[in-house]
Amino acid sequence: MNKICRLLTALAAAVLLAAGAVGASLAADAEQVTAAEAKTHSSESWVMLEGYVVESIGNERYQFKDDSGEIEVHIEPEEWRMHKVTKDTRVRILGQLKKRGDRIEVKADRVAVVD
Repeated sequence: MNKICRLLTALAAAVLLAAGAVGASLAADAEQVTAAEAKTHSSESWVMLEGYVVESIGNERYQFKDDSGEIEVHIEPEEWRMHKVTKDTRVRILGQLKKRGDRIEVKADRVAVVD
């Protein structure tokens, strides 16, 4: 029984380390851009935005704003990671750009509050 516990603990640690490495890789591949610049990138590219989530527009979609303009972001509840965010809270969003017809949005992978 003790061997099984140690094996499960080692397996869990390996999974967590692998997940962290994937997350770090995504962040390294993401280009920090403005909302206006993000709209010019190709679909499926990784971007990092810094600015403000100013409005909920429903279905886990929000209006993001920075000095260059606005873009829609899709943020699932778990990506908020218990952050208390208002329209005056500066955030950094790491996500993948999605273009479908006329619709352009960033599908958030991570949301962090910027101090």
